[in-house]
Amino acid sequence: AALDMIYREARALARVQHPNVVKLIGVVELPDENLWGVVMPWAEGGTLADWLEKHREPITGPGLGEALKILLGIASGMMAVHEHGILHLDLKPENVLLAGDGTP
Repeated sequence: AALDMIYREARALARVQHPNVVKLIGVVELPDENLWGVVMPWAEGGTLADWLEKHREPITGPGLGEALKILLGIASGMMAVHEHGILHLDLKPENVLLAGDGTP
């Protein structure tokens, strides 16, 4: 039942083609260990939580532009996901992946 839901969500996510939505490579099952995993490209920039940890000071100057780029990218990606009828339900800094250039 839970695995069926994961496959349904994976199929839905695979239909979303957007620069701010991580591409799904596949789903891996290890039935003997009762484990599964979602395979996505490596996020060279880490997570938004990592970024926030490095930028603890008030964001001003050039850092403000970078923060706005991330915020707008998240909003754009969520809009694309919602247009496909998908609700994230767990959007938090640890779940926002960043590319090497800081694009979410």
